[in-house]
Formats: sequence, C-alpha cells, structure tokens
Amino acid sequence: MSKKIDAAKEIKRRISEIRVDAGLKTFVEVPTEQAKIEQLPLCNMVYGVDKIIKRSTRSASPSRAGVPNVRSAEIILELIAPKSANVSSICDKVRDAVLVDIHPISGDPSTYIEEDRTEGPVGYGLPNVEAMILVFNLIYPK
Repeated sequence: MSKKIDAAKEIKRRISEIRVDAGLKTFVEVPTEQAKIEQLPLCNMVYGVDKIIKRSTRSASPSRAGVPNVRSAEIILELIAPKSANVSSICDKVRDAVLVDIHPISGDPSTYIEEDRTEGPVGYGLPNVEAMILVFNLIYPK
C-alpha cells in the first residue's frame, strides 16, 4: 500500500507543478462533494479498482503473508472546466505531466504508471461545463 500512496503523491506533485500552465484553478484529492463553478477548471483525483494482475508462484503456500503479487490500481483524474476553457487542452497537459517519466513513478523501478483510457468530453450536470476523465493504471508489487 505504501507504494500506491507514494505514487499518488508523485502524481499530485506532477500536476501541482503544471497546474497554472495547464489552466487549472483547483486540485482535489478524493472529493466529497460536487464541483462548484468558482473552482473551475479543476482536477479531481480519485482511486478506482485495485486488483492483482499477476499472482506470485508462492501464493499457493499455506502462509501467504508477505507474498509479492503484482497489482494494478486505477488512478482517475476527472477534469472539469467551463466550455470556454477547452477541457481537451487541459487534458493533454495533465496527461503529459503524469506520463513525463512513467518508470519509476515512486523511486522504485518495479512501480510504474500506464495510461488506460480517456473518456469524454461529457457534460457534468452544470450549465456550459464539460468534463474529461483520464484513467491510469499504477502497476506495483505488493
């Protein structure tokens, strides 16, 4: 879990470095309420599914504690902006910042990030607001 947390901190740092240049006003990790117009353009970072993608050959042993499986955790960046702000351009800048140095992302060569998909632009439920979603897979041993 510490590798996942360290990688998330690195992603936040990379976005913080380009926040102003990308045109972002706000960055929120694990938002608990809907975005407000005065926060836009903003980036929400949420965590998705964290699953085992490769089991250790030792996982069949009676003592599984400490068995190193390879995991894939989704890191989801939700970009929300007024239509006038060009959410696609913001998306490109954020993607470039996150993927600037994909290996290693947390100082550990066994931990890296891959882009999974981009969704949108889509409406966000606010007038004249669009959103795009970037989904990354954080690959790490645990």
